[in-house]
Amino acid sequence: MTKKSTTDTRTRRYIRITDEGLWQQIDNISQIEKYSKSFNLIINDALFYGLPILYKKLFGDVQDEIPETYERHREQVRDDGANNEFYQIIVRLLKEIVLNETINKSMLSSIFNACKEGYNGETVSGKEFAVGGYSGTPDYLESYELKGLKNIGGKKK
Repeated sequence: MTKKSTTDTRTRRYIRITDEGLWQQIDNISQIEKYSKSFNLIINDALFYGLPILYKKLFGDVQDEIPETYERHREQVRDDGANNEFYQIIVRLLKEIVLNETINKSMLSSIFNACKEGYNGETVSGKEFAVGGYSGTPDYLESYELKGLKNIGGKKK
């Protein structure tokens, strides 16, 4: 029976750098054109060059070869502006989608709330309807929406 290998797929971690000397070095490196637009590239390269030294100090063993996957990753995350432009377009399109979905939600909520008032025998004001007075999320959907937003954000450990 073979052991099942579990891989930690988290790619986002947060660090706190409190040493002013390290910040000065990072600032100096960021003046080089290759690193000027990518703090992430600075940190990834620092880990790439420095982590093997720490590993060797702690465990007495170090890989001397550059992992092939690192070089492939470096090619994919070029800092020549091509990827930056691509991601800017993606972000702009995602913002447009969110805006359109927000408009749709507001319009559908307005129709729902106006119909609800009409079915309950209440007067629906055309002026209030036109200015978005009925656009609030229906009560029965609020908790459903909050649960969905929490799930989108990921589970906290």
